[in-house]
Amino acid sequence: TNESALKYLVKFSFFTSAQWYLTFEETYTGNGRADIVLIPNSPYINKPPIIIELKVNKTTETALGQIKDKAYATCLKDYKGEVLLVGINYNNKTKKCTAKIEVLEK
Repeated sequence: TNESALKYLVKFSFFTSAQWYLTFEETYTGNGRADIVLIPNSPYINKPPIIIELKVNKTTETALGQIKDKAYATCLKDYKGEVLLVGINYNNKTKKCTAKIEVLEK
């Protein structure tokens, strides 16, 4: 599907982040599955966890709304501090990708 292609594009872009993050796909959160979750691979790394939701022909706001509405951050209950919420949308008609990032304080 188009969302799968978008997921691989995002995963490839985070390939270099492997030194800081563990990457999980379709992470169960209790209220659904987050497309991609990046968790710092050490408690000594000063980087926030990241939750990414991907959409095709929707909006970045729809993606971010899903993260919040389905409480995807509950999968990070052991983390304190900021969590980055990332909504990414690909529009098939315009062939453009948009993204929006929000900070969630836990």
